[in-house]
Amino acid sequence: MILDRHVELFGKPDVWANFRHFPKLWIHGPPESYMGQPTPGTSYYEDEHIRFLSAYKVAVCLENATEAYYFTEKFVNSVRAGCIPVYHAHPTVRKKFLRNAKWVDPADFGFSPRDTIEYALAQDQSEFRRANDTWLESGILADTDNQKVVLKLHNIISSKLERNGRY
Repeated sequence: MILDRHVELFGKPDVWANFRHFPKLWIHGPPESYMGQPTPGTSYYEDEHIRFLSAYKVAVCLENATEAYYFTEKFVNSVRAGCIPVYHAHPTVRKKFLRNAKWVDPADFGFSPRDTIEYALAQDQSEFRRANDTWLESGILADTDNQKVVLKLHNIISSKLERNGRY
């Protein structure tokens, strides 16, 4: 996806320079689609970032890892901004968190960047917005709050340590 001519890339130059999947690509400099700057705001959760995303019809939500129950904030932020998300979810994420959400999955297009992006750009943004606004308001993400996640991790780790006699 990152090399498709329709995609504008943002992010810190040093982070992109160390992008592990394509280090040889960056030897000759970043792709033409790299905008040379991070998105506005100091955090992905800030309103300034959401306003920035809202200028786009489609947002490609690159995942750091495809792991069970691992779910990127980029999807939620693209939905909050009213974008059509392009995202490939782990089956557990699809079942647990994305029930009734609407997005474009590259897997439906054989992971073809061109076909995926062209399809997403041809869609009615208002249909995605209606479905995803309802999804956001449903409360399905309540258990993903940082404080709740940390408490759950604490309980999991503590119980494992107790079982192993290390706590």
